[in-house]
Formats: sequence, structure tokens, C-alpha cells
Amino acid sequence: MITIRSCSELNDKHVIEALMIEYYMGFLHQVLNSNVEVVNRSYEGDCVSVSFKVLK
Repeated sequence: MITIRSCSELNDKHVIEALMIEYYMGFLHQVLNSNVEVVNRSYEGDCVSVSFKVLK
């Protein structure tokens, strides 16, 4: 499991979340040479955390 946290002063955390998921799914797929899926999303203040599970 990999968790990535990103913080921004933008008002719409869902836009940040969508961009994070799209970017990091592609990035992790290339780096790990495996597919990944989102297993958890959480918000804390101006931050969004997204957890990915590596599929084999």
C-alpha cells in the first residue's frame, strides 16, 4: 500500500484529488510496472491523502 498526501490552497479539494489520482496511477504504473487501485481517500485541512494498492 502506498499513501500520497498533497496540500494546496485551492478551494476545491475534489479537483486536487482527481488530478492526484490520475497522475499517480500513471506514475506508479510506470515505476512499479504494475497496476494500482485507489483504496482510500481522506481530507485533513487543506490536504488530500490518497492510498493506492499495488496489484500483481
